[in-house]
Amino acid sequence: MKCYLTIHLFFFTLFTGPIAQQLNSAEIFQNIKKLNVLGNVLYLAAHPDDENTRFISYCANEKLLNTGYLSLTRGSGGQNLIGTEIREELGIIRTQELLSARKIDGGKQFFSRANDFGYSKTPDETFKIWNKQKILHDVVWVIRKFRPDVIVCRFPLDGKGGHGHHTASALLAAEAFQISSDPSKYKEQLQYVTTWQPKRVVVNTGRWWNDKISDKDPTVVSQDIGGYNKLLGTSYNELAALSRSMHKTQGFGSTGKRGEYLEFFEYLKGDTAKGNLFEGIDFTWQRISREDISYLVNGIINSFNIKEPSQSIPKLIKLRKIIETVDNEYWRKQKLKEVDQLILQCSGLFIQMTSLSSKKTINDSVSFNLEIVNRSNLKMKLKSISCKNLNFSKKYDYDLLENKVNNLKNNTLIPINIPISQPYWLVNEPKLGSYDVDSLFLIGKAENNPSAEFEIVIKIGDIIIPYKRPLIFKWNDPVKGEQVKNWIISPKVTANFNQDVLIFSDHNKKKFTVKLIAHSDNQKGAIKLSTPNGWKVIGPKEFFLLNNGDQQDLEYELFPENNAVSGTLSVDINNQDAYAYKTIDYDHIAHQTWFPKTKLELSYLKLNIPLKKIGYLMGAGDLVPEYLRALN
Repeated sequence: MKCYLTIHLFFFTLFTGPIAQQLNSAEIFQNIKKLNVLGNVLYLAAHPDDENTRFISYCANEKLLNTGYLSLTRGSGGQNLIGTEIREELGIIRTQELLSARKIDGGKQFFSRANDFGYSKTPDETFKIWNKQKILHDVVWVIRKFRPDVIVCRFPLDGKGGHGHHTASALLAAEAFQISSDPSKYKEQLQYVTTWQPKRVVVNTGRWWNDKISDKDPTVVSQDIGGYNKLLGTSYNELAALSRSMHKTQGFGSTGKRGEYLEFFEYLKGDTAKGNLFEGIDFTWQRISREDISYLVNGIINSFNIKEPSQSIPKLIKLRKIIETVDNEYWRKQKLKEVDQLILQCSGLFIQMTSLSSKKTINDSVSFNLEIVNRSNLKMKLKSISCKNLNFSKKYDYDLLENKVNNLKNNTLIPINIPISQPYWLVNEPKLGSYDVDSLFLIGKAENNPSAEFEIVIKIGDIIIPYKRPLIFKWNDPVKGEQVKNWIISPKVTANFNQDVLIFSDHNKKKFTVKLIAHSDNQKGAIKLSTPNGWKVIGPKEFFLLNNGDQQDLEYELFPENNAVSGTLSVDINNQDAYAYKTIDYDHIAHQTWFPKTKLELSYLKLNIPLKKIGYLMGAGDLVPEYLRALN
């Protein structure tokens, strides 16, 4: 038990930030074995926390399959047990909770553009609000990109899963299975991917709606996912509990279980499985007629030295050259990525790109440092550093000597066309049923690419390998130690209201504050507040902030006239929409910063409120008592 805790607390701690962990020898060996596995499985459901982390842990770590979870929504309609964030901010948190979960159980994470608009009684209602064809398009796109051999739904078609979103997720999976191989459907996708036909779709039947299910039932197979992984020092159910416990906003802290554990899978579409879920599917190199590669991988497995993983690198380099000859483009690219990461992990090569600032704005100068250490006796050279986002490129021919720390400092100007760092699904105002995202390259992605991503090109032996690293801000916390977060692009000036809503039941003036924060030097100009009809606002019209980081509180008074209309008060800074500066900081997810447009909701209610006492039972993240007080 002591060994288990040591491994997995270490595993979790290093994976919550934006940088990757150096694997230990057992994990490297696990990934070497994965080189011989060519297979994908996709779990599909409606919300964050709908996924079966037991199944994902088993598939990713026992079967060594590329295992993905497609959550149709980001969970912005859910509850929040740990804070007051709701709607878009809750969606950001739950997105990151899923990513933290996947970093523990080894899965990949995908999303559609569907918005979690709250509880829905029927799939028909859900499809009407979501726009069924739009979300079906996204499911087909993820299937064609990820190419799953098996799709596993969490919920059945008959509505026994409860929520209309749940049933809708299964209906979409069944329909997408039918059309993902049809070149006449969503033809614009085929510029970038090919059609794909999974082998089968099944429902991972839950005991809470069918407690009598058995693998003796027709078209039902079971899978024991309760195994123990000796390399990782944990059972898949224990690993799944750690993953499940990342859904903290939903109160899903879980206790690990040990021993045999059966999951049941019920036929939905495609070929019927009779003995086990994956029967009839070849997950070896033979599926693309390259059995020769499996012999090379077996040689690396058999000769692996747990004390000196770097001894495997010459054979990995040889394997890489052979994989480059593979005709199948999908598996060639997939396995080249895996080999490149194994070469890095076996060598202990440390690559990190840091900045002294956590954020910058357009036209600012940003400095950055590449720390790179070759922790093996292999001959390596740094050949170049580049970053498309920052229009930066520099060539080197720099020897990386064993265990010598190299710090290479550079700087550049931030291009004027670089966008502020914003969750891509929130750049445009979301609709009730879905997010407004047009780019195929973004649809399906869990989160944005880094605001600045560097490509570091290394020569190892006689091959050239590019490795990508985000630009990060790193600091030391006196309690938590080393901390990191992604470097971001911010507006020149941000504007935050000191409250989200102002409620009026009479014509008396109320005060509010706009906090301006400079994110670059010498910021000044005009500030304008725009109200709905029938409101009067009194206050400053100009601002001046001398230095980066300076703050200024502007105080205003506001009152409604008789014809006042409830609505939104917005802010312009120098004739452009103003953005608020918001951060989300919880220990179990990566630090988040986003810049929503600055808005204050105004509500004018003509009420005659008699004196009374109100007893109110608060819920999670509840702010209702504040609004009751605002109404006197």
